[in-house]
Amino acid sequence: MYTTRCLKPLTALVATLALLAPLHSATAIEAGELRFRVLLDDREIGEHRFVISPDASGKQVRSEARFDVRVLGIPVFRYRHENVEQWSSDGCLYAISSRTRSNSDQFEVEGRRDPETGFRVATLAEERAFEEGCLMSFAYWDRSFLEQSSLLNSQTGELMNVSIEPLPGDTQTRVANGRPLAGYRIKADDGETDIRVWYDAETDRWVGLESRVANDRLLAYVRTDD
Repeated sequence: MYTTRCLKPLTALVATLALLAPLHSATAIEAGELRFRVLLDDREIGEHRFVISPDASGKQVRSEARFDVRVLGIPVFRYRHENVEQWSSDGCLYAISSRTRSNSDQFEVEGRRDPETGFRVATLAEERAFEEGCLMSFAYWDRSFLEQSSLLNSQTGELMNVSIEPLPGDTQTRVANGRPLAGYRIKADDGETDIRVWYDAETDRWVGLESRVANDRLLAYVRTDD
């Protein structure tokens, strides 16, 4: 039986989804809508949508996630996440505003880059400033975020240390819809976040994501707007 405690790794993973230059091509940063079906062991539990809108100062990225997990028809987990990020033309996160409800738990993050004090973040619990020269979130939509060693968690406002490496061997050359994919593994120092993310090897388009969560179940993002 699933419990809120069992779903904690799933919640932590979703939170990072929320939202980097030599690694990517000019087509890697897409304008428009990205839509993903979210599956838990091949069973659909919701969706995650991203809308990327270029503007005069850089781009705005809006995302919305809605997950519902049921066991024998009984709701055991409900997750809602809305996030708006402003990115400057230099590829750095300039501002963030997110609201999250995970069952009965509520989170809020407000952040903005300050030229004197760094990136200032306020949550329901505290305020802090990060002295990162160019702060970035988990911006899967732009493959160049894979170059970073720390990323902002859009749900909690935490700065997470990460290690990122290409997937080896036949895993790296996975194929979807007849096209080769490039895969990467992302691990964070929280001991829970262990993600595999996939890109079209020719266009750098983000096409999917996978992670093992509680009870060794597989959480997967499958892109539906292609």
